[in-house]
Amino acid sequence: MQRLSILLLAGLASAGFAQEPAPATDPLTVVVPGKRAGPVTGYSSLSILKGLFGRTKVKTGKLPGDEGETIDGAVINAGTDRELHVVWEPSAVERRIKLVRVIGRAWKFENGLAIGLTVGELEKINGQPFKMNGFNWDFGGYASFDGGALASGVSVRLKPTAGNCSPDITGNKQVPSTSTALLAAHPLVSAIAVTFRNRP
Repeated sequence: MQRLSILLLAGLASAGFAQEPAPATDPLTVVVPGKRAGPVTGYSSLSILKGLFGRTKVKTGKLPGDEGETIDGAVINAGTDRELHVVWEPSAVERRIKLVRVIGRAWKFENGLAIGLTVGELEKINGQPFKMNGFNWDFGGYASFDGGALASGVSVRLKPTAGNCSPDITGNKQVPSTSTALLAAHPLVSAIAVTFRNRP
């Protein structure tokens, strides 16, 4: 019986059932602020991106910018959990990247930052409460982490997920992350942007 049990466990291991768990993050989807988003760096041209992800997975065009403007960029892996938006340097369109916007949930930061986090989870990573812009305007939902661990290197935007927002948390105003009205709206991280430092 003991020999049978040993053989059974060996068989399960060879079939992949008793292997060590996979790492929590795939190096190809780890974002390091200022340096890379997976294999993407500030020097990743359009041709490099197509080589990395496949020609059909990289679509160039205009991306939404601030206050109704549009900017030159590209969408990678649209509609998947690895969706990523790149914004080109205005002086080097399709040759150098100014910043990336993390859209898909597969992208992870070494500190745990990711799409879909709650306000409480974001506070934990930041090491303290934060403030954010009220919702329902061009700059709505952007967080401000002054004095916290997330104070530099990233831009984080949240989106409410529970019904209509109270007037207390909408419009051009700063809302503390501890606000009862804010927490009632159950906002989640909907987008994260990082700017590259390795540009000339």
